Amino acid sequence: MSIRTTYGIYTCARIHARRGELLGKARYEEMLQCADAAGVVRCLLAIPAYEKDMADALLHGEGANAVEEAAGRNLDREFELLARIVRREPLRAEAMTYFLNRWDLAAIKSLLRRSIHGESAGHFGLVTGPSLPWPVMERYAAQANSLENAVQMVAAQFPTLCGPLPRLLASRNEENPGAEAVSALETLLDRRYFERCGDYVWNGPRLAPVREYLRLEVDRINLRSVLADLLYGARSAEGRGPWLRGGWLDAATLDAFAASGSLEQATIMLESTPYRVLHQVFGRVQQTGQLGSLDRRFEMLFVERLGRMIHQDPYGLALAMNYVWLKWLECANLRVLARGVEAGLPSGRVREELICLT
Repeated sequence: MSIRTTYGIYTCARIHARRGELLGKARYEEMLQCADAAGVVRCLLAIPAYEKDMADALLHGEGANAVEEAAGRNLDREFELLARIVRREPLRAEAMTYFLNRWDLAAIKSLLRRSIHGESAGHFGLVTGPSLPWPVMERYAAQANSLENAVQMVAAQFPTLCGPLPRLLASRNEENPGAEAVSALETLLDRRYFERCGDYVWNGPRLAPVREYLRLEVDRINLRSVLADLLYGARSAEGRGPWLRGGWLDAATLDAFAASGSLEQATIMLESTPYRVLHQVFGRVQQTGQLGSLDRRFEMLFVERLGRMIHQDPYGLALAMNYVWLKWLECANLRVLARGVEAGLPSGRVREELICLT
């Protein structure tokens, strides 16, 4: 996008219209009141944006599995739309394609996580990407009945990104690799994907959203490594390695965080950085021992920053990038909601896991 032509204005209008169709809190509350996953399915059948995908998914399954498939298929169509837009934007195609491929990275991670549960996992947690639409992910999930198989499959399709994964998994020498092995593999994937951003020279105000986004991703990875070291020390599966370049936090600041010795001291040091808003996240990580809350808060930061950039340049890349994140979070919310309702969790507990920014 980001060009002030008739086509550019038209595509911006289409994306604005799609943003207006995103689900809001009222819709989620309606689904939270459902007695079972079948009720969630009925709600989605009544929503025009999901009606066809939900109906198609019911041909292959039911309940939360069908919701997972409907969400995946719905996201596939958005990736196809944005891919068409990118093809008409040659000056910004490389930057936007790199951004969109971030969801291939998420899809690969979902396949690795699912594989440690074997065939019993069903569609649980599968997400799609531009190069990995739902039918492909479904086929891969059926074949990847172990982490070793999943690693071999993704290494064959994405040799540049995933080539080192089999070697790393073998080096861990685990009989039954589980969540810690997946965490180490995900960390390596993040580092290989985002380490490129320090080498990119995307100059000009129109590419500012991509630079901003990548800086935040780099800081997320580096801060995650800091927290893993402080929490687990030598037992950390994150594998810190050298700091990634290109973020807002320089190496000296990150070294100081890593040398702080405790999460309490690291939280105090946050106050002098652009990430003061993360102090509650650091506290939650300390209480739970889980790093996922950091990733979730950064997802919100991505959406918030990109939203502000839309006001600065309504025809810029930030509009498409912000929409992709919001749509991806919507589909993630539907997966969480359907699984929570199906498991009979209290609505308040499920509500805590939803991220609603629309």
